[in-house]
Amino acid sequence: SYMEKLAGKAESINIIGGGAISNIWCQIFADALNRKINRVSDPKEAGAKGAAIIAMIALGRIKSFEDAEKLVKIDAVYEPNPQNAAIYEKIFKEFKAIYKNNRQMYRRLNLKAE
Repeated sequence: SYMEKLAGKAESINIIGGGAISNIWCQIFADALNRKINRVSDPKEAGAKGAAIIAMIALGRIKSFEDAEKLVKIDAVYEPNPQNAAIYEKIFKEFKAIYKNNRQMYRRLNLKAE
């Protein structure tokens, strides 16, 4: 919700990392976030590829982030399941209520030993 306040609501989200190899993991993200999830090709190495692309922009080998976007390939798209998304929304509301009710306890438990 903080990112939405800063940049607006994203219609889709690109997913990277080892977990993105799992179709189930990607579908869970789509359902829990109620957003289309785009799996970037070779997701385990996407972080390194992103760093290399940023370096190429800094060195002037790529003119802009808009040009760099053309280098990102999507190999799968996961649409949210509305029934699952509704369940996740309900669970998240409960989580926020539990957190709010226990915030002071969390602060007490996280104090450093003196």
